Amino acid sequence: MYLHAKQRLSALNKAAGAAPLKGGLLGLEKESLRVAPDGSIAQTPHPAALGSALLHPWITTDYSEALLEFITPPMGSATAALDYLRDLQHFVYLQLEGELLWSSSMPCGRHNSDRLQLLQETLISAIFSGLLLACIRDNRY
Repeated sequence: MYLHAKQRLSALNKAAGAAPLKGGLLGLEKESLRVAPDGSIAQTPHPAALGSALLHPWITTDYSEALLEFITPPMGSATAALDYLRDLQHFVYLQLEGELLWSSSMPCGRHNSDRLQLLQETLISAIFSGLLLACIRDNRY
């Protein structure tokens, strides 16, 4: 897939130069797990101070209430998008009561291994039953 995309970009660049690729907007999406001070995945509900987990345009959840998803609006530069993302995360930290943000969407440590095993079995079952799940991801372009 990467090779195909590279070939298409190369053909576009040869045909029209780099102009069509300039001036675009950039949006970022970052996932972080809410965790307890001991490193276990937070078992608390989505913090009310963050607004609706399903309707907030910039702070939402993914497959779990503990998995926060930060979404920036389309911005004119990478710096602006990163600044916005930083501010979103700072705001969330101010609202968390004794919890921390784990930097990735992958669970930290081996806490609650029974729950992780159940999650693994559920994901495998869902994949084999024909569902396409994109549950564990960090960067998407």
